[in-house]
Parts: sequence; structure tokens; C-alpha cells
Amino acid sequence: MFSLRYLFFAHHPPCQLDRTFEIPFGNRKIVLCARCTAQYTALILYLLVARRTLVFDYWVIALLPLGASIDWLTQALEWRLSNNILRSITGGLFGVWLGISIQALWLRQKELIIFLLIQSGFYLFGVLGTLALRPGSLNRYLEPYEMFVREYVQQKAKSG
Repeated sequence: MFSLRYLFFAHHPPCQLDRTFEIPFGNRKIVLCARCTAQYTALILYLLVARRTLVFDYWVIALLPLGASIDWLTQALEWRLSNNILRSITGGLFGVWLGISIQALWLRQKELIIFLLIQSGFYLFGVLGTLALRPGSLNRYLEPYEMFVREYVQQKAKSG
């Protein structure tokens, strides 16, 4: 049976293992969310490489999270299925954006922080607005997760 540790690293219920990477680790396998693996890898690499400041035009910064947002949203709305290559690319770009955000906060780059906050607001309202136009789509997206957690809790209650 799967555990909450599995859900923490995989972020997907067993019926969505196609959205993960399976890495052998001794006799076990570690299941990692494809987008998050690329996102955190890119974030760490960006922060290691960009010791002080890498300069990006604001329009480039604005586009970095767009792919991950569109990829996730079109899946949540059931318009199409993604694949792990696309998830990894969009996750990596989002990881760079997160690195830029952390760096801006660390270096107290006020103008960039304000830009990132405004940008985040536009993305948030865009995603929420799109989901609101499709009633029930978010519930359908979350249903497998809820089923997984419910089954896990029932299993734990039986075992003691």
C-alpha cells in the first residue's frame, strides 16, 4: 500500500503514476513528481549559479511560469494530457522563476519584487478565473487525490 510519504514525494495518486519518475533505491523505488523534480533541480542549480545577480528582462521573467501554468491548467480542465518531458521542461522553467523570486527577496530588489507580486496575482486570477468558468473541473481533478487519502486513512484505522 502507498503511504503519505509516497504522496508527499509523488504528489499524485497511484492512478496517475504516469506523471512521476520512478527511481530505484536499493530494494525499493522512490516515486517523484516529474514537474517538481525538475522544478527543484532548476531552483537549486539557479541559486548555485546565480551567486549575485543574473539579469533577465522582465518579459522573460514573466514568461517563465507560463508553461507550467498552462500545462497544469489544461490537464485540470481535461482539455489534454501532458507528458513527463513537457512537465519537466515547464517545471524547470518554473524553478528558474522561483530562483529569481528568492534571489530578488534575498537581495531586496524592490522593483523586481513588486513586479513578481503583480505577475503572481495575474497568474493566480487567470487560473482561478479559468477554473471558475468550468464548474466541477477542479473537483474532478482532485477526486483521485481525495480517494487516495480516504483509502489511506481507512487502512491506517484498520491496522491500528
